[in-house]
Amino acid sequence: MDYEYGYVVEYDSDRGYRENLRCVFKMNKESIRKKIEDMCDKIEENFDEETIDEVGFDEEAANRAMDDVFERTKNNKGFQEIYKLAAGKMISVDRKIGLAVCFSYDYFMYFHRCLKEYLDNGNVVMEDSNCFKEMIQRLK
Repeated sequence: MDYEYGYVVEYDSDRGYRENLRCVFKMNKESIRKKIEDMCDKIEENFDEETIDEVGFDEEAANRAMDDVFERTKNNKGFQEIYKLAAGKMISVDRKIGLAVCFSYDYFMYFHRCLKEYLDNGNVVMEDSNCFKEMIQRLK
């Protein structure tokens, strides 16, 4: 699995949000450190902690994790509804854009709970679960 479904996602700050994303996306800390060092060398400047935290992102790991999530949920009616509503936030109908929206600050914590419940319960019908109902409500 390229996504850490068992991780408990909770945050109340931008920094906490980004750290949770790094954990569930299984981002390579060494790759991130190297990226930041290279960036500092190119512009010959050191960054403050907040900037370092913001740019500390492993795009390859994020793409693998999101592909994993999509593959596991693409045939589930409930998740397709979530992706459709989320894509609409970006004036789109593309379900993968909807998936990306689900990982934004406002939705990530709730979306992750749906994923965890879905997988923990043997891919049950999502429409009856409380986390699904809450996620849909937040997207409307």
